[in-house]
Amino acid sequence: MKEQASQLWGWIRHHRGWSLIILIVLLAGMGFGTFWTVNLARFGLPPPIGQDCGSIIHREAPPESTTRADANLQPLACFWQAYQNCQAATISQTYMGTDAGYTDTLTIERWGNHCAMYGQHQWQVNTNSGTDTFLCNQLSKAGDSLQVSDCDGLASFTLDPRDIITESYLCGIVGGSHPYRQPRQAELCFYTAYQQCRVGMIKYDAVAANGDEVERDFYIDNHCGIAYWRGIASQPESNLAACASLAMRADGLHFSQCGTDGDVFVPLVPSST
Repeated sequence: MKEQASQLWGWIRHHRGWSLIILIVLLAGMGFGTFWTVNLARFGLPPPIGQDCGSIIHREAPPESTTRADANLQPLACFWQAYQNCQAATISQTYMGTDAGYTDTLTIERWGNHCAMYGQHQWQVNTNSGTDTFLCNQLSKAGDSLQVSDCDGLASFTLDPRDIITESYLCGIVGGSHPYRQPRQAELCFYTAYQQCRVGMIKYDAVAANGDEVERDFYIDNHCGIAYWRGIASQPESNLAACASLAMRADGLHFSQCGTDGDVFVPLVPSST
């Protein structure tokens, strides 16, 4: 049975035009409707999934978990490598919201004389849902992200690793007018996340001598390092810097070489800067 199935698939791959016509006729006769027949005519049969590169899951404010901060890098690297050689491979990316979400699934296939990506876009908004089929002809790399473009049936989009700002677990807020969790609990949570490369962040708020509240945010980035942000409400800054290392001592967290700020100390007993 397995050999017969293999032979059938081989015939389909070598007689794609006839296979498509036969399938369209069968689906139309079975009442599958205009949607499927039109998509089959435009994009052809779904290709074999090939190598399963895995799934990327995006979720804002995730609950504390054992998820590694670098978990999404491997699927992206796998898919990019497969595309370089136009080898069959599949990846999916899911965005999960409270009432809405979607999943894009991409499979690499050779389309004519070039490498293309056959895709499905599955979406859900409240109780409504649907599936769209598309074909993209270009994949490029920018940093850790992959740009999917030149698409028929869907706008260009990116396959991204975790957004460290919105997709990190908040260990706590130390100091300031709205602290969250006891400092020791918050700092131990973040230090553990750093040691184990988990999705975590911590905020440190302090009041400067001029009365401004200075916020310092620390995140575990997608490469298991520390990303750092400092801002003042009246002087917002948007750029992330990096800290070289982190040590936990009896008096608090000691971050070293954080951007242009140098060493930063987050005490167990918060005080003004």
